[in-house]
Amino acid sequence: MKGSVKKLSKDKVCAQAWVKWYKGGKLRDTDLSKKVCHKGQKKHFTMRPGDKHHFKASKVMGGIKRA
Repeated sequence: MKGSVKKLSKDKVCAQAWVKWYKGGKLRDTDLSKKVCHKGQKKHFTMRPGDKHHFKASKVMGGIKRA
């Protein structure tokens, strides 16, 4: 998965992308992007399921969280 996170507001809350990888109906891996904390700051990310042993995910869920 490739994407980016950009901070749009000037509050004191950081933003971070999260991705959950599933295989066979079970959660197998969770990844987080780097945090962005300053208005206008943008970070690109690339994520793959599995940290050392990559696998083909059957379902992927993701979003942005306050960090």
